[in-house]
Amino acid sequence: MSGRVAVHTGIDGKVPHPITLMKITTRCGSEVIERLNEALLAKAVEGKLLRVGKVRADTTVVSASVDYPIDAGLLAKAVRRIGQIVARVKAAGAATRTACPDHSRTAARRARQIASKLRLRGAQAKERPSG
Repeated sequence: MSGRVAVHTGIDGKVPHPITLMKITTRCGSEVIERLNEALLAKAVEGKLLRVGKVRADTTVVSASVDYPIDAGLLAKAVRRIGQIVARVKAAGAATRTACPDHSRTAARRARQIASKLRLRGAQAKERPSG
């Protein structure tokens, strides 16, 4: 090991960023980190801070249909969010003379039109014989 690395985290302190932990693991090696974790676990059990023994795992699988967002839907959501932020800024008393119309309904309508066209195109592709 090239140098000492110490990560001190208080009970109410912030946890290190995952990149920091990855760098420490790269510098020290995964075996050292594994031994440190084992020593920490043993110390916590010894001090009765942690109870170990039985482990229960829930492996319930539930099928669900996934509806991936399309770019038009994400854009409509962003337009709506920008409108909300502008309304909040104006309510706070800033930019009172700046005109900023709310385009969220227009963006949502356009997203529905695009989704409708995509569904129609998908249905037509299914009808067409492949080959």
